[in-house]
Amino acid sequence: MKYLFIILSLTLSTFSYAQVKHNFEKEPENTNCHTLPTTFESTQEALKNIQATTFRLTETLKISKHLTPQAMKYLSCDGETGYLVVKETDDNILVYEKIPYEVWKGLMETKDPISDYKTKIKANYSTL
Repeated sequence: MKYLFIILSLTLSTFSYAQVKHNFEKEPENTNCHTLPTTFESTQEALKNIQATTFRLTETLKISKHLTPQAMKYLSCDGETGYLVVKETDDNILVYEKIPYEVWKGLMETKDPISDYKTKIKANYSTL
């Protein structure tokens, strides 16, 4: 009986370890990020390529159609850095690259995303 209990305990711990290990794998499954070019000729080309890509992480912040920016979208292949697509007006869309997720998270959690966008993104990062 004692040996049966030990074997059963070892078997259950192996299964639970394998499950936990599987849950935390960070493989880019179901993405095609590897097809993204490393440079773009224009913002339009960047937008075209970004829209054709399936990202691991996609989050959107809608602000207002009467304010600038109107909306922002964060897209990341690895969950650490990514593209920030900013719709300032219907005719003006900006694309920033290599935005850390922590910076984006700060924009999502702030009470004033417009001011934070201007001071933390627009002032510190260049557009494509």
